[in-house]
Amino acid sequence: MAFVGSRMFGLIVILLAIGLVIALWVQCGSGGCAFTASQTAAPTPLIAKDNRFGTPEIHITNIRQGDGITSPVTITGEAIPDWYIGGKFTVRLLDGTGHGLAYAQAQPLAKTAVNGFIPFTVTFAFFPHTANGTLLFARNLGSGLPNFPTTVAMPVSFPLYTKVTSTPLPTFIPPPSATPPPSASATPSTLGVLKGAMSIGPLCPSSQTGDACKPSLKMFADRPITAQKTDDATSTTTITPGPTGEFAQELPAGQYLITMTPQILGTISGVPATITITAGKTTILNIAVNTGIQTEENTDTASDGF
Repeated sequence: MAFVGSRMFGLIVILLAIGLVIALWVQCGSGGCAFTASQTAAPTPLIAKDNRFGTPEIHITNIRQGDGITSPVTITGEAIPDWYIGGKFTVRLLDGTGHGLAYAQAQPLAKTAVNGFIPFTVTFAFFPHTANGTLLFARNLGSGLPNFPTTVAMPVSFPLYTKVTSTPLPTFIPPPSATPPPSASATPSTLGVLKGAMSIGPLCPSSQTGDACKPSLKMFADRPITAQKTDDATSTTTITPGPTGEFAQELPAGQYLITMTPQILGTISGVPATITITAGKTTILNIAVNTGIQTEENTDTASDGF
């Protein structure tokens, strides 16, 4: 009797083991179960050391998430060497609708890493269309690792927005087919870049030199550039040159009419112009503003409102 009971107990153990194997097969599949950390663990927070914004690959050191920024803005930080493919990486500023406001390349401040990071700086001017926006730090080549995104999005605000837009200005109205604002993993594939420089002069008689004879930030800011798509009257972008006249703006591919408001005195060369923006390409357009000021010592200089 004891022998039969022992055999019955052994049979029950075998049946339970078979049932457990079947349950694991159904639940985990042929690859088996990996008894490790949860597969739904929260992603790495976008907060780096000292409570600064960033990821394990890049830290922003001079501004925090949600901070207000004004034009021109300089951003400093540090990134691992892999971000500097080609010696630099891209920084874009978007408004609250996802419309590009500025585009620049972050430049490394050193050739070798310290504690695994190389410091960088980037400066650009912009003209806000909304009260809030997003800074996008884009690594030129992706690592392909889910915990290390190739594009990092940082929310910012524009405290001078209401003051700057007190006078009605052209605004960007996205067409019905427009895609939503880029996310942290966005990789725009239908955008090109309009890039160039604006010169302003003369500002003094030819015999004078010094900072007073150089264009100021306000002179460039007072001469915004308008890019209007020729096949869409509602697609208008305002581009503000940077502190030394340089500008770079991402635009959807297509044909554009580039214009500026005419001056009371002097002339402008380079615009109006019709250009074609090609996806993934850079189109160069340089603009020269002649103030109309006379350069002879014995001639009264004309005023251009400076």
